Amino acid sequence: MKLKFWSIGRLALLILLSFTCCKEPQTLEELMTMYEEKGHRNKIKSPFSGAVLVAKDGKVVYKQALGFADRNTKVPNTTETIFPIASVTKQFTSFLVMKMVEEGRLELDDTISEHLGYFPKDPGDQITIHQLLSHTSGLQHYEGLLETGMDRQTFLTTEYSPKELVTLVGKTRLSNPPGTTYSYSSLGYMILGAIVEKVSGMSYKELINEKIVKPLGLKNTGFESNTFVEDHVATGYEYEEVYGLDWWFQKYGGTINEASFRDQSNKYATGGMHSTIEDLFTWSEAIRNSTLLEAELTRKMLNPNLAGYCYGWIRNWSDLVERNT
Repeated sequence: MKLKFWSIGRLALLILLSFTCCKEPQTLEELMTMYEEKGHRNKIKSPFSGAVLVAKDGKVVYKQALGFADRNTKVPNTTETIFPIASVTKQFTSFLVMKMVEEGRLELDDTISEHLGYFPKDPGDQITIHQLLSHTSGLQHYEGLLETGMDRQTFLTTEYSPKELVTLVGKTRLSNPPGTTYSYSSLGYMILGAIVEKVSGMSYKELINEKIVKPLGLKNTGFESNTFVEDHVATGYEYEEVYGLDWWFQKYGGTINEASFRDQSNKYATGGMHSTIEDLFTWSEAIRNSTLLEAELTRKMLNPNLAGYCYGWIRNWSDLVERNT
């Protein structure tokens, strides 16, 4: 009888919560506070922790930080907190490729083999720069490395040179013939990083600094060492949802733990950069206004390909109807 009473009580509480958590936010601040407090219960994977900047017509209309840069020491996020930007790095890599095109060092229909002679000619002779940029190369994502027998933890914690990374990618099999299918591949952007280094004679870090950071006066953007990330960049965390009825009684709907270590060298040109919301705003405005790259090539970089993916960017605004191939 007690058990039955408790079940009815829990059901009533769940119904009450379902009504109380669904109030529509009226402002950006209310929206972000809702995400910070309830996380997955408001249809995102985990409670939001980070910084937000919203701009319209080139002007900032909202800027706010929420959560912690370090949960253990309770260091709060601020609007100046430096974050790892993961695959947003691909925007910067694609820009560097287009800059090399602008400078006459690359062509979009160049193949991998033309620039990296140590990459297997099959498929290096078939895969083009355009296909690498647009995720239509046929190269797999990280699962391709695992198929070669590479242990995931070993890969994540090992230091690699760009040539060693490209050599690893060369051992993977294609999931599709080049140019036929959109298939997201971080491995392809590793190859792009090695190519821009080869044709420029500069390291990826030097290219980011010379072609982007210095011209725009960015203060907290770049590609740095493991030590820099540990000392200056917000700590990363992994979220694991709790299932069943206990989900409602877990503070965040799940558990939050510090993310596993990954060596900067294998994040490389596909996900190793850091930045702040202010720097990213400056960067996005520079792209929007063709400040760093001639307008024609900027349009090419932002032109959607298969699945709407551009070169390192995704366009999803309402006026975009057709998807070019």
